Amino acid sequence: MLGIILRAKIRTPPDDTAHLMPLLNLFNKKRWLDLEDAWTEYMLEDGHDIEPVLALLQAARERKETARLMTLIREHYEALKSASRFEDAATIIGKALLGGGSPGELGDFLFEATEMAWSDEPWWPLYVETTGFAPGCSDVRKAWEAFANLKAFAPGAVIFHPSGWGLGQVQRVDLETREIHIKFANGRPDHFPFTTAVDIFEVLEEGDLRALVLLDPDRLKDLIKKDPLEVVRAILARNHGRITVPLLRNAMAQLGVAGPGFTAWWRKARKEAEKSEWFEVIGTAQKAQIRLLSKAADPAESLRRQLERSPSLGDALSRVRDLLSGKNVEQELADVGVEVLGVLAEEENEPLPHRLASWMLIREQTGGQTPEPLKRLAEDSLNDPDVNAVPALWDLFGMFTAMRDQERCLSLLKEIMGEDKWLDDGAKNLKHAPTGMARPLVDALLADGRLDVLTEHYRGLLARPMRNPQAFVALAELAEKGKIENAGSSSAQRLHAMLQLAVYLKNEAGASSPLARAHKRLVTLLTSGEPQLVDSLCRDCDLEALRTAHLIVENGADVTLDRAFTHVIAAIAPEIFKAGERPFWESETLWTTRSGLARRQAELRELLEVKIPNNAEAIGRAASYGDLSENSEWDAALEEQRNLTTRASEIEAEVSKAGLIENATIPEGVVAPGTKVRFVEAESGDERTMRILGPWDTIEEGVISYRSPLAMGMLGKRKGQTANLKLPSGELEVDILEVDALELPV
Repeated sequence: MLGIILRAKIRTPPDDTAHLMPLLNLFNKKRWLDLEDAWTEYMLEDGHDIEPVLALLQAARERKETARLMTLIREHYEALKSASRFEDAATIIGKALLGGGSPGELGDFLFEATEMAWSDEPWWPLYVETTGFAPGCSDVRKAWEAFANLKAFAPGAVIFHPSGWGLGQVQRVDLETREIHIKFANGRPDHFPFTTAVDIFEVLEEGDLRALVLLDPDRLKDLIKKDPLEVVRAILARNHGRITVPLLRNAMAQLGVAGPGFTAWWRKARKEAEKSEWFEVIGTAQKAQIRLLSKAADPAESLRRQLERSPSLGDALSRVRDLLSGKNVEQELADVGVEVLGVLAEEENEPLPHRLASWMLIREQTGGQTPEPLKRLAEDSLNDPDVNAVPALWDLFGMFTAMRDQERCLSLLKEIMGEDKWLDDGAKNLKHAPTGMARPLVDALLADGRLDVLTEHYRGLLARPMRNPQAFVALAELAEKGKIENAGSSSAQRLHAMLQLAVYLKNEAGASSPLARAHKRLVTLLTSGEPQLVDSLCRDCDLEALRTAHLIVENGADVTLDRAFTHVIAAIAPEIFKAGERPFWESETLWTTRSGLARRQAELRELLEVKIPNNAEAIGRAASYGDLSENSEWDAALEEQRNLTTRASEIEAEVSKAGLIENATIPEGVVAPGTKVRFVEAESGDERTMRILGPWDTIEEGVISYRSPLAMGMLGKRKGQTANLKLPSGELEVDILEVDALELPV
């Protein structure tokens, strides 16, 4: 029976409840005289539903204004009493009492109504005794709440325990033992004393979807899939008409929808709610608040208000993007979103990347019509003198953070420069193209037959593939397919460049990075074909080049690439895997610990992302002073630029040759990078202990670089051996006392 009631409740459309809203509307607008007239008229209707009054009393409870309604509450009680509707009378008085009504004013009415409604029931004396709900009790409100809760434990009622037992259904109420027998969703039956059941269980009200988990799971599953707004409406009903996304997520988890399932469901439900005249959604997808409106609203105007009240342009942009990404988007809503976004993007205090993304979205939605602010900004950037390492226009393109916006910058470039010049500029600045723009630009240059240009860019990127990974991968694909020249590079050079970039992207870019696509394409390029490209390149390399490639891969390559590389090395140069042929520290690899490498990479990032950009700004300021021939600020800024870029190139070259000591095979009992050695000076008898690591690890006391004269003289020695060290101050003879491998964090 309860399942039938639930289904009927859930299916009630908003239009059918429109006549129930006037009381709540008048209360919310504080039109007290109109509320008094409307309520009085309503309470005199024969057989009227008390649900609108209960909704009104709930709102009054939340606003702590129940006292203002006491006269009308008493009058409604008398009307219900006259109609012998004692249960409804008790329900209204009880709701008012729990909402803050005076126990002194309402207590006698409540006792009278409950006795008239239920005193003939067999459970009445036991429930009164158990809860203490009787005239003269010390706390009428507490006693009534306990009585009402206990009364709700009727056979067939669904109960919920937030932890432990979960959902269950009341099987029977044993008046003799004063116990409630419950069968839980897992099939386990149990029984609880009246007082315990009241304390720990929540009896679910009609319309609570959690009951369907137990009573009709197929119906619930169908409802969640096909009618998400009704699910939202039902959850809002038990949360006083307002809920946040975290609370909604918890509520849906109780219905069996969690994790990615909730994310997908909420995306659909939110879009439908935004189109509905009965819901208001405020905030971003993860921080939204959903409200059930008491009267229908214009969705377009509601969206306008919400966007205008957005905390930031970024929040509004995210909201409009979500709206426009759905199917069958109403044009009126799309127009409002684009219009408000355009206004918000004019605020100069908003971050420029958000303004750029907003303008590009508007451009897309208006059929390629570039907003004037974006057009002016692009034209001004084009006309800026190229005093920076990156031309101003291409620096602007790089400020677009979304891949799809970067790709659309290609059409913006055509518009700004014209059909006859844009590709010339693209050919010149391919190395500066942002990730989403690089491959389309390469394709355009290839289609125009500019093979020499592509080859020249490939030559530059082979030395520094991390400068523009997406462009490098696109050019490498063309080169290996024979569509452009290999830029005079050897197989070893190409192999090392590709492996370095593959390891970099695997360890630095991350799966969610825009560069993840470049990483996937690079791995596919190296491991596809018959024979695989990595196989062909390796077979053209000498043993030293293969050793270097092996060290690069050991820094953390993709598992597919690692497997393919290991397979070919095992076939053509198995000696690389054998220890003892040649000390690992004698290779060209620059050995360091993981933390030392991180410090060096951080230094490089500071140069590339902070110091060099700051220097570019300084050059721009100096240029604005005019007459560069006698401009000391200009000369100083240019000198600093040369120093910074040289330093960045040096560190990039060092990092590209780095190998991790943690990954090296350290021979047991031999002085090597990654060991602690205790030795004594033969002449003075002074005993010392040193840890030997990489040149970027010497920030702690007692640590020396394996490339230092002190360490180099001991490398390869064992305990008991003597080493002659050639130091700047002269030769020094030491005896090795002890050698231990260091425990380095992996």
